[in-house]
Amino acid sequence: METVTTHFHKEHRRRVKERFLQSGFSAFADHEMLELLLFYAIPQKDTNVLAHRLLMHFGSLGGVLSATHEELCEIEGVGEHVAVLLRLILPLAARTEIVKEQKKLDALETVEAVGAYLLRRFAGENSETVQLLLLDNARVPIECVRIHEGAINSVSVTPRLLIETAISRRASFAVLAHNHPGGIAVPSGDDLSTTRLMQDAFAAVGIPMLEHFVIAGNSYTPILGTIHKNLASDTRPMRFSAEYLLKRENE
Repeated sequence: METVTTHFHKEHRRRVKERFLQSGFSAFADHEMLELLLFYAIPQKDTNVLAHRLLMHFGSLGGVLSATHEELCEIEGVGEHVAVLLRLILPLAARTEIVKEQKKLDALETVEAVGAYLLRRFAGENSETVQLLLLDNARVPIECVRIHEGAINSVSVTPRLLIETAISRRASFAVLAHNHPGGIAVPSGDDLSTTRLMQDAFAAVGIPMLEHFVIAGNSYTPILGTIHKNLASDTRPMRFSAEYLLKRENE
């Protein structure tokens, strides 16, 4: 026989779902949004308390959704299903935006355009990741390939791996990118030496490496700063906006 508590939770969940279906999240507080999400990992139990506990610990809804799997599992009431569900949200949203972008097929002709594109690719990444953005002759993205998970160096990410990937996709240009999770978008000494190595390797096969970006949160730094301009295969160098050039001069 159904208990009074179980019936209450069922009715509460039904009302919350109906509110969402009628008006979306416009009238929801952060803890209510999180509470609704948790319905799908915690069946037939009150998720309100856990929603408040998560928000208090991580400080905001964004903090909850960007927490690592290990950090989430340290919270009382968070099991494997809850942690995986919460970790899905940001990468899923980022992938949706990427699909929309691919349909538009806009050319990426400025440093800012490439930087904005890559920020979305790295959204929700909590581990060091190396990605290779491949462009066609019109600077339209062909594919952004996840090359490696871990620190970028000449051992883990070889020039051969990058070049074979670019050739297999028939790329005209390449842009290398990696992130510093929890850090700042400042290239290390290893980043600089690896950039020079990869730049020379790509030049040897006639596929200009336009830039190497370091990503951290919502910030990025292009390592090269200037682009190959004299290569015969690169007749349209990437443009730098006046704002970008002024920023570089003042650094």
